[in-house]
Amino acid sequence: MRVLLTGGTGFLGRELGKCLVRKGHQVTVVTRAPEKYKGQMPYPCELVSWENLLTYLKQTPVENVIHLAGESVAAKKWTSKVKQEILDSRVLNTQKLLKIYEDSHVSLKKFISASAIGFYGDRGEEILHEESPAGTGFLADVCQQWESAVWKAKVVHSNVNVCILRIGIVLGENGGALEQMAPPFQNGYGAPLGSGRQWMSWVHIQDLVKMFVWCLENQKAEGVYNAVEPDSIRHFEFSKKLADLFGKSLLMKVPAFMVKVLFGEMSTVLLASQKVLPRKFLAEGFEFQHTSLGATLKDVLDHLKNFETKLVFEQWLPHPVEKVFSFYENEQNLEQITPPWLHFQVSKKSTATLQAGTLLDYKLKLHGIPMHWKTLIESFDKNKSFVDTQKKGPYKKWHHTHEFETLAQGTLVRDTIKYKVALGGVGYLATHWAVHKDIKKIFQYRAQKIASLFQ
Repeated sequence: MRVLLTGGTGFLGRELGKCLVRKGHQVTVVTRAPEKYKGQMPYPCELVSWENLLTYLKQTPVENVIHLAGESVAAKKWTSKVKQEILDSRVLNTQKLLKIYEDSHVSLKKFISASAIGFYGDRGEEILHEESPAGTGFLADVCQQWESAVWKAKVVHSNVNVCILRIGIVLGENGGALEQMAPPFQNGYGAPLGSGRQWMSWVHIQDLVKMFVWCLENQKAEGVYNAVEPDSIRHFEFSKKLADLFGKSLLMKVPAFMVKVLFGEMSTVLLASQKVLPRKFLAEGFEFQHTSLGATLKDVLDHLKNFETKLVFEQWLPHPVEKVFSFYENEQNLEQITPPWLHFQVSKKSTATLQAGTLLDYKLKLHGIPMHWKTLIESFDKNKSFVDTQKKGPYKKWHHTHEFETLAQGTLVRDTIKYKVALGGVGYLATHWAVHKDIKKIFQYRAQKIASLFQ
């Protein structure tokens, strides 16, 4: 089926879009900046602006919607302006989307929307399920208005199935809650906040993706669902698991008043206790795959234990895997997809063709400093993957896995980079953000260049 997806360029949307395509669905992504993401998405999709959505729906009726769009609640301190943006991005966008559908005369079959367990507010030791009443506070009010706007889909579309997923703390790679939570624990200054006894309800991103797809494909799915794993955990225990993963000790608890001073009103999110159960998903037969918090943290963060950094870049190209792989295995093509400011050149190759055991020598300039880089092709699997590791160069460790997956009528290219700078923790603290920024800039250039070459 064809699915209209809002928020399809974000942390959750990118994973959900890939899953939908793998299962044979066609995806249309609504975004404020279609040109920005053209050729940059990790799955095949049509990109449509909000301004052009009405015209698009009249020409291409889409009867199923997954609605994720909304400003982050943790990106900025909660000023009056930021709070209004958080509210409007959920309520007004939902109203706008449903008005466009009403004007297009397209009849909706499924309308699946995100919400959040913030709906319940701070509830102490109370066990919360889908029938539990709403709580109080800013986020509880936002979620109530948001869900109320979603239910209006029933007014115009009498036969539509509406599903609302109240999402817990999302854990996954390259985004989500752990991106902000992990660094203090990695560097040895992690500490429980407040009493530490507040309950945290969490969900692995892959289970969350499955929940949305399950609601889409299950004709009987309707109503509110708590999108969390079955086992909540107290904040102190969560903090202890994070510290143990990195081999660090916990610092003393940060008193609640200090959390309020540091984060203002946003502190209510950090200090709230919410023991939420996915009662409806369990009753209807949904199968959870990532119920162990310890295993989830290890899966997502294990590479950080030794001050390594892991980056993943994905890009879908509308060509068969044989053609795409052939381009990547020709080392000379690296020169044309590497930013010119690096002055990158391949100077030597130990074998006629790329294969396991091949040694490659490069010349480049990093911030104007001439460097030599020697790489070993550690493994090579034609049309599937190859791995290069640094033998000599600017990093203490560089491990780059190139993977090629047939997806729909094209190829998903996935670059997974694990790198480590010199001087251990000191080097990590001193250079992490600058190096991270440089690598992202290089691969953003690379993605744009490859998109233009594979149009």
